[in-house]
Amino acid sequence: MAYAFQTRIELECADGFYPRSDLSTYQSDDFELRLGDLHYRDVREYVVGRNTSAGWQERRDATNDPLPVTRVWTDFLPQQEVERVVPARSDGVEFGMEALARAAVSGAEAVSAALDSLPELYAEWRRG
Repeated sequence: MAYAFQTRIELECADGFYPRSDLSTYQSDDFELRLGDLHYRDVREYVVGRNTSAGWQERRDATNDPLPVTRVWTDFLPQQEVERVVPARSDGVEFGMEALARAAVSGAEAVSAALDSLPELYAEWRRG
């Protein structure tokens, strides 16, 4: 008997893998979920990991048209570059982790003062 822990499994198919859409929130009554579906309507996934992450290689031809995804894999230590998000407005809200850590050491009142405006700014952002 043998066990394989956190292995990487990789598959290749010259014809390409068939993409699928995430239909888990299809016809949901939750506005946020429906809005997410709208924003990501053109996003497809080609493989799903269970207790692991999964990835695939997207390619394009010379005219920048997508080619079939021919390689997929599981990955227990995924890496992804994420664009930095800078708040449009942060009046009275502390976003620096070091400053928030110092506030946490000082106590609840310091944390509250650092984040006090956040709910109001979020509500304003939600209203558009």
